[in-house]
Amino acid sequence: MARRNTKADGVLSDAKKRLAWAQQRVADAEAQLGIANAALNAHQMNYDALEAALAPKPHAAPKKPAGATQGAADKDLKCGTCGNVKDHADHDRTYLKSHDFEPPKAGRKKREKKDPPAVIPVNGTDLVAEMELT
Repeated sequence: MARRNTKADGVLSDAKKRLAWAQQRVADAEAQLGIANAALNAHQMNYDALEAALAPKPHAAPKKPAGATQGAADKDLKCGTCGNVKDHADHDRTYLKSHDFEPPKAGRKKREKKDPPAVIPVNGTDLVAEMELT
């Protein structure tokens, strides 16, 4: 006997076709995702290699003889109290008004004085100029 094509069979057939179509789309998307992941991994490896190659490398400090630089540096140091070198007579404790050598304090800089702004008389009033005179 021949099979009857009922309405339910038609609906089921349409649903089966839609299911097959959706499964094919998922398979295609998974294939594209695999390709995209491979490309991403390749780009990430290239970026990491480039970043490592272009990263700043610390420079090795030039090696100096320990004795030569230390002796020269000690001779150039000035006392933080009087401003004289270490071998000056002010640091000889045999004198009554002498003192011990104190190395200069690190990080202290001379402060630069700035000139006050110039006063320019205009129409009987004094205006302060905003620029420095040189």
